[in-house]
Amino acid sequence: MKGIIKGEFTRLVKNKLTWIFLIVSVAAVFITTGTYALMNLLMETTESADALMGDIFGIYDFKSLYNLTYNSDLIILVITVMTVLYASQPYRSGFIKTITNVVTPKYKLIIPEYICVFTYAVLVSFVSGIAVFAFGSLMFKGFFASLTLKGILKIVAFVAAHSLLLGSFAC
Repeated sequence: MKGIIKGEFTRLVKNKLTWIFLIVSVAAVFITTGTYALMNLLMETTESADALMGDIFGIYDFKSLYNLTYNSDLIILVITVMTVLYASQPYRSGFIKTITNVVTPKYKLIIPEYICVFTYAVLVSFVSGIAVFAFGSLMFKGFFASLTLKGILKIVAFVAAHSLLLGSFAC
């Protein structure tokens, strides 16, 4: 079973779509954060920018900005599409017909794929969470000025929990 897991991870790493979807997820986070930053800049010209930002988008503080950006459906879409493309590849190429004769318990083919998909989903989610934090700190200087160590630990816990949920969703 270790050999099959190693083969699945090798297939995941050598697949071009793995890296393309990882870059797309970071770009999606950048676009989402940039859109909120642009709207914030445009609304600063009005007399009640904070009230408009809070009333229209629900962005009152750093936590609401982070939740809106990180919980966007773009990350879920990227994970869903990549999971379907990754899981269906052995069936499209005909490899599954060859390997099922060699591997006798069929669960030994499915469990390594689940482990690999779960790991990829957690990786995409964690990288996207770090990207939200990095892009947000660049674009929203006021939101991140009062961030403490306790706040950073809450962010890491939130990203870890969300990553595990997205990994379970992918499986």
